[in-house]
Amino acid sequence: MWQVLSDQGILNEDELPLDFIDLLNECDNATSVVEVAISSDATKSPASQVQSLQTTANLYLPTAPSPAVHISPRTKKRRQARLFSNDQVTYIDKDEATDTEDATLVTNHTQIRAEAEVSYMANIAKRQKLFNHVVHQNEYKVGDLVGLKIDKVDRTNVTPRVLPCKIISVQVASNDMDTYQLCTTTAILFSRFQVLDLLNLSKCNFRDLRDVDSTTLPTMTFIQACKAY
Repeated sequence: MWQVLSDQGILNEDELPLDFIDLLNECDNATSVVEVAISSDATKSPASQVQSLQTTANLYLPTAPSPAVHISPRTKKRRQARLFSNDQVTYIDKDEATDTEDATLVTNHTQIRAEAEVSYMANIAKRQKLFNHVVHQNEYKVGDLVGLKIDKVDRTNVTPRVLPCKIISVQVASNDMDTYQLCTTTAILFSRFQVLDLLNLSKCNFRDLRDVDSTTLPTMTFIQACKAY
């Protein structure tokens, strides 16, 4: 080894490369350890000495790296496809569950709306039937006695709650709702009234109202007629 170094022009120890000096130091340390191990195991059996030397040598021998597991690209693709398939199935299950809930909500809403519509139409038909019954039941003619209810607001300085009137004319409207011209014992009412506004007083005995001549009466508003009654 020194001959090789001499050929390279290295004559002194100070001229040795640093990496070469480090390598020599490692070899010296390993030799010292082995010598100490041999001297300490001198009293042991040969088999024990061999085992001890082997253990000491293993400490300074480089450990071989574990063999790398090679996975082919085809296997990688299969694994990735399997993972993607599992994730896709999970997302599909969630989407199907959401769609099912939405469909259930829409179905329930449609059913409730249909039931409400049927109930509403039934109530409308019932009210219309009652209205028609009242209208046809209380059909009045000229000369009949009727009453107009005096509201609380209109009863200022007025004691009666009903103003007795007599029908002096009937006018048929386009919506089959007749309107009536009324008079009291003191005036003809300016406004016309429908059947729902009237109270049936045919069984009451208002002789002066039956015998009054409406052609000689002035025209008044409803409130004025109530005060004049």
